[in-house]
Amino acid sequence: MAQHSWIYKNKVGIDYELSMYHGDKSGHVLIYSNQAIICIDFSVKNDKIFSFMLGEELFELSFILEKGLPLYKLINKDTNKTISKLETSSYPKRHIHIAVLLVLAICIIIFIILYFINN
Repeated sequence: MAQHSWIYKNKVGIDYELSMYHGDKSGHVLIYSNQAIICIDFSVKNDKIFSFMLGEELFELSFILEKGLPLYKLINKDTNKTISKLETSSYPKRHIHIAVLLVLAICIIIFIILYFINN
C-alpha cells in the first residue's frame, strides 16, 4: 500500500497538504488535499498522470512503474517544479504533536480540578 504526502505553499502563502493512497492489490487511487477528496480512480496498475488544481495552480501527480516499483512525482505545471515529498506516512507528524498537546491539556485540567476539590 503506497501512501505519500506533500506540503505545498502557494504564492499567497496558503498551505496545501496533498496526500495520496494507492492500493497494492486493488490499484485504487485516492488523492486528497487538506482532507478533501479531489480525485478517485480505480484499478490503476499502469503508468498514469493525474491533473488537478490547488487554488489557481495546475499540478500533475504521475504514477510510473519502473522495474516493478511504483514511483510518484508531483509537479507544479505553472512553474515546472517538482514538489518534494513530505513523508510516506498516512498520518503527518503534526497530528501526533496535536494529540500529545491535547492529552497534556486534559491532564492539567484534571489536576486543577482535583486540587480545588481537595482544598
